[in-house]
Amino acid sequence: MGKVLSAQGSGYFPACILQDDPPLDFPSGSIKDIMTFYWRVKKFKITISGSGIAKSAGESVQMSGTFDLIRRDEIKSESELVCNLPSIYEGNGGELVFDGIPFGELFGSLLHLPEYYQKSGSSNIQTNIFLAAGYGINYFFYLLQFNEYMPMGSWSINFYGGSLSGELYSPPSSFSSGSFNTKIEATEYWSYGGTYDTTTGEPL
Repeated sequence: MGKVLSAQGSGYFPACILQDDPPLDFPSGSIKDIMTFYWRVKKFKITISGSGIAKSAGESVQMSGTFDLIRRDEIKSESELVCNLPSIYEGNGGELVFDGIPFGELFGSLLHLPEYYQKSGSSNIQTNIFLAAGYGINYFFYLLQFNEYMPMGSWSINFYGGSLSGELYSPPSSFSSGSFNTKIEATEYWSYGGTYDTTTGEPL
């Protein structure tokens, strides 16, 4: 993974990999993909697309657009990643159209709490990644399934050399039907002293 300054605990992350089931069905990926997501990516953009029928009144809902997710935490350099701090990315953009009427920008939020789990017999790692997207104070989609949440499409997180993906879930009060997609792509990488191209993530 390049010039990682420290990886105490597990040898891969600043925290131990717990040999147990996670408290929720966290996203799963290879050790390489989870390490790339944590150690390498600095910024993301999100693309939201799809349509559905609102649960409250039966009107059509369309969402579309691509916008940046900007890091909101205090991590300013690669060296601070060893402190096991949460990673928080947020942004606004795109458009919500409700029954043919444009309502305004969407929002997206990506949160990673650095905790890691490995189920017995599995080579994959599960980690706490939380995605929320919506409009105003209304959260329409989540990456994790909570009580009575419904599958409503798919999500993916893409970066140099790999990706993570899964089902997208909606609160039962949001939609009666529909299909939506949220695609998150890395747009900037940590350099590690010139080891990696900060735009593509490729080794230099």
